[in-house]
Amino acid sequence: MSITMSDVRRPIFDDGWQWKAFLALVLLVLLAAGASAAEPFIWWEAEAAIETNFPKQNPFAPGNEHEAEALSGGAWIGASNTGVIQFAEYDVAVDATGARDFYVRKFWQHGPFRWRFDDQPWRTCGADAALLDSVELRQFICANWVALGSVDLAAGKHRLRVELLDPTGGGAFDCFLLIAGDFTPRGKLKPGERWNRAPEGWFAFEPAKDAFAPSAIDLRRLNETVAGDGGFIVASGDHLVHQKTGETVRFWGINCGHDVLKLDRPSIDAFARHLAKLGVNLVRCHGS
Repeated sequence: MSITMSDVRRPIFDDGWQWKAFLALVLLVLLAAGASAAEPFIWWEAEAAIETNFPKQNPFAPGNEHEAEALSGGAWIGASNTGVIQFAEYDVAVDATGARDFYVRKFWQHGPFRWRFDDQPWRTCGADAALLDSVELRQFICANWVALGSVDLAAGKHRLRVELLDPTGGGAFDCFLLIAGDFTPRGKLKPGERWNRAPEGWFAFEPAKDAFAPSAIDLRRLNETVAGDGGFIVASGDHLVHQKTGETVRFWGINCGHDVLKLDRPSIDAFARHLAKLGVNLVRCHGS
């Protein structure tokens, strides 16, 4: 997102310094509303496997510089209909014991796979995995972040093994991420990174992930502390009201797809909190 000064309606001020102070205040409010430090993380490229039988010729490889620019490290591993189960293993160094959220950037919902660290139980990423973002390389080829859940790892070196489930199917992997905290997928960007790109005369507006600190523009206060506090919504004459209190309610709603329901609970909670900050109090899950 980029903003130019011509997009901001200028209020009436007596002096130029007042106008500059006003703009500075607006920017501080917007940036402070999303200010948060990047969480510690571990990131590694899928093509840096210690052991693998993925072929050197990747059918989904980038065909030009533009496509390579969409991938972390400019490349990824992939295979299609090889007749054998493709696998890749990685050594991952963990600096502190604890739980971390595990993510993979892969080719859409193609290539269902199973994975595990060391001798932990196998876990599966199916063909119905929720896609957290999407970056197109070319028609029908895209890279998407997928959340794989939380994993407990002790400090030290661990071996990750990833195996495709179908020897006749296809799949591709770009990179992996372990992080002890929130992560907002933004293509190939690592946590805390920014594009810092803007046309001449504009500036890049890339605030950090919202920490939901107290803010004058947080509209969460307009609605109940917990949805349903006022009871069911019922009709009363020409109005919709809370059944318990009789207070009139107005809805500011959005549509969302079914993929939202596949997210882990922390991601759903963060999504709901963001909507609440915008004043949204109704969500319609739309789709077939």
